[in-house]
Amino acid sequence: MIQDDEERLGLFSNFLSSYNFDNITRTSQFCRWDIESTYKNTKCLFEVKYRPTNHDNYFNDTIIEYDKYLALKQQPHKVYVVNIFNDGYLTVIPLEAEHELQEKYCQKTNNWDRTKVKKTLVSYPNLDKYLYNYTDM
Repeated sequence: MIQDDEERLGLFSNFLSSYNFDNITRTSQFCRWDIESTYKNTKCLFEVKYRPTNHDNYFNDTIIEYDKYLALKQQPHKVYVVNIFNDGYLTVIPLEAEHELQEKYCQKTNNWDRTKVKKTLVSYPNLDKYLYNYTDM
């Protein structure tokens, strides 16, 4: 189980390195994405989230909040949504991949406020082509 942001971002940085990404850089906490990197001279941005469930859970999806999706969509670089699951799998999905919008009641924040609020989520199916076993690294 992932303990904190440092572990989450470290794990994904190692994952990128194992796939020959270069210039792997973590962004500030105020940035709309977590990691920047280059692959064959193409700049890539990654929004990385940890989900404390298995990848093939009831929803079997990778999610991002709609407002973040809209902000990332404005970027001129390749953008990916990453969910790290606690069963040893992660997904790396292009922002523009097949998805649907969902209205869900979700926790207001992950940190201190456990109040549930209605949010619009972008839901990507966890297809095999986006799924990686991070315990193999």
